[in-house]
Amino acid sequence: MNLKNFFQDMKESVLDPIHQELSPDLWHKNKKIKATVKKFIIDKLNEWLSLYTKKKPKKIYIAGSMTGYQYTDYSDIDVNVIIDLPDDKIKHLASLLPNGELLPGTQHPVNYYITNTFKLSKSGSVYDLLNNRWVVRPQKQNTNIHYKAVLEITLSWMRKIDLDINELKRDVMEYKLYHHFYNEKDLELDRDEIEQYLQQKKSEIQSDIDTIHITYYLIKKFRKEPFEKEDYKFDFLTQEDEIDANYTINNLIYKTLERFGYLEIMHKYSKLDFKDALEEF
Repeated sequence: MNLKNFFQDMKESVLDPIHQELSPDLWHKNKKIKATVKKFIIDKLNEWLSLYTKKKPKKIYIAGSMTGYQYTDYSDIDVNVIIDLPDDKIKHLASLLPNGELLPGTQHPVNYYITNTFKLSKSGSVYDLLNNRWVVRPQKQNTNIHYKAVLEITLSWMRKIDLDINELKRDVMEYKLYHHFYNEKDLELDRDEIEQYLQQKKSEIQSDIDTIHITYYLIKKFRKEPFEKEDYKFDFLTQEDEIDANYTINNLIYKTLERFGYLEIMHKYSKLDFKDALEEF
C-alpha cells in the first residue's frame, strides 16, 4: 500500500463514511428504533441482570456510531445501562457483561456498559431506549480532524505494543530452550545455574504480561476521559478546544488501534498467566 492509500485507509478507519440516513439495521425512516431491535437488546439485558440483581435499570441509552450517520455494517451497538448500584457492584457486573453477541440478522455486535452515572453532554447522539425518544439528536459532523497527526500518535502506541509482545515471545522461547537443556541428562551443564535462569525468565514473562495489561488499561482509561469528565481540557496541539468526545484524539487513537486489531491482541495477552503464555507461543 502506498502512502496516499495508507492515509486514505486511515481516514476511513478513524471516521467511517458519512451516510445520508441512519442505519436501516436499527432505525425506521422516522428515526425511531425498530421494535425487534429494542426487544432483543432489553430481553438480553434483563435475562442477564436477573442472574445477579433484582434492581432494574433506571435508563438504557444507545450511543456511539450506530446512533449517527458514520457507521459500517460491522459497527458495535453501544448500550449504556444506568442502574442504582454501588460502585463495587458495578465494577463486578462490568466484568461479566454478555457482550459481543450479534444483533439477529446483522453483523453488529451488541455491547453493554453498566454504570450508575452517564454524561449526556459528552456522548454525541443518544437515544433513550426505554422511552423511545432522542435525548441528543444525531447530526452530521464537520469536524476538522488531523488524520496524519492521529496516525502518527497511534503508530507510536503500535510500536510499543509490538515491542512488548515480541519481548514476551522471546522470553517464552528462551524459557522453553533452557527448560529443554535442563531435562537433557547427557549435557554437561550446571543445572543449578539453569534452574536460576529459568526462575528469572519466569519472572520476566510475568512482567511482560503485566506490561501489556498496563498498556491496555492506560489506553482504555485515556479513551474514557473526555466522556467521563465534564471539565476535561483538550490541551493537544492538534485538537480543537470544543469538540464532541467521539472526535477527540483520545477516541480516535482508540478506534484506530481497534481497527488494526491491537485492542483484541492486548485483551488476549493481558489475560494470560505463565502457563497460558507457554502454551500460546
